[in-house]
Order: sequence, then C-alpha cells, then structure tokens
Amino acid sequence: YVDDMLITGTNGEVILKIRKELERNFELSYLGEPKKFLGMKIEQDVDGQVLVLHQMDFVESLVQKYQFGKERKVATPMVLSEASEGNANIFGYEKYSFREIIGKLLFLTTMTRLDIAYAVNVLARNQSSPGVQEWMKLKRVLNYLRGTKQLGLTYRGKESGIKAMLMQALRQTKLIGNQLQDF
Repeated sequence: YVDDMLITGTNGEVILKIRKELERNFELSYLGEPKKFLGMKIEQDVDGQVLVLHQMDFVESLVQKYQFGKERKVATPMVLSEASEGNANIFGYEKYSFREIIGKLLFLTTMTRLDIAYAVNVLARNQSSPGVQEWMKLKRVLNYLRGTKQLGLTYRGKESGIKAMLMQALRQTKLIGNQLQDF
C-alpha cells in the first residue's frame, strides 16, 4: 500500500518530530522538497518566503481536450447577461459528458482555482440535463481557463493574513486585466 503525504509547518523541529514518530510506525521514503503533489505544481522561494501552487498542466490538458478550434479568451469565467454570450456553436459537445467536465472543474476549484468556483457551482446545478445555455456557459469557463492557465495560489510569509491575500488578489486581477485586453 502506497500513499503520499506532505508535512508542512513553520517549525522545522516539530516537523522532524512528527516525521520521526511516523517512521517508528510506518515505512517511509523521504523524497526531498516537493515539486508536485496531487496534480499541483509546487514552487517555493524559501528566502523570499513565497509558495506558489498551480495546476497549469491540468488546465492545459483540460482545455485541449474539450476545446473546439481557436476560441477567444475571455476575462471572466461567467457573465450575468445571457445576451452577451451570442449564439455560440456547441456542435460536437454532445460526445462529452457534462458531468465529466464539471467534475474536473470541481477538482480545480478545490485545489488551486477558486476564481472559477461560483461559475462551476452554477453549472453543476444543471448537470443532469444541460441545455444549450449550460453548454455555452461551460464553454466560456473553458475559454477563461485557456487565457488564465498560469493562475494559482500564492502564499507570502512576510505580509500578514487577509491583507496579504487581498493585495495579491488585486495584483493578479490587475495583471490579468492588462493581459486580456489584447485578446
């Protein structure tokens, strides 16, 4: 039986103590600093106290599998007005399972892509019998992901709590907004 586990914390002594306790009860292999875990890529800058988690490879494979042609990238995963979506062509989507795609999007939202959580929640409400509008909304989420696949979660150690998270979100939103103006 094999299972993966990460032990993280701010106190190296406590981490080492936990590891030694686990080693007394289980056969363990220490693989060094994690680079990937449960489909997430882990990038660390210990000196700068920055940890970045992203799923760019997963997003890329998802978008490639379910996209048809060169769709335009969009700045948001959802719009409030149905009229702004236009008459999108969903021909060909019938061969895919709406539930399958929603499941993959839910995986993304629980790991690193909180920005699509509301849109995916709305889509999941109609997964038993999706209509044209639901497929169009799903297509928009995929187009959004295609344009923002590099996004993930960034944790900084120097700033404190909510302020640090809010400032990072605002920086990323401004960056994304500037990048997507060209699309």
